[in-house]
Amino acid sequence: MWLQLCVPWNHPVLLKPVLYMPPAGIIIPIVRSPEEARNSVAACRYPPEGIRGFGPIRNMYGMESISEYLDKANTQSLIFIQIEHIDAVRSLDEILAVTGLDWRAKSVD
Repeated sequence: MWLQLCVPWNHPVLLKPVLYMPPAGIIIPIVRSPEEARNSVAACRYPPEGIRGFGPIRNMYGMESISEYLDKANTQSLIFIQIEHIDAVRSLDEILAVTGLDWRAKSVD
């Protein structure tokens, strides 16, 4: 099953528990700028790609090594953002250029 989850707001505290599930895709609403898009990606990725906190014993069940877990965790969930504000539309090219974002287009909810 291909599960996507939408968080209520773009904040690391709200993203972290969802990422433990982990969904195939995480949808982050109301991203208005390239900086907010970069922050979204950083919150979903472990260092050095991001700022996500790491508790190796809890997260590594069944994995062979820490590096294996980190590689898998940093790539297992697609990151989608929602363009819902005129500021985001004005910065769309810069937002879509943010490394680590996946994207899809839809016309309505």
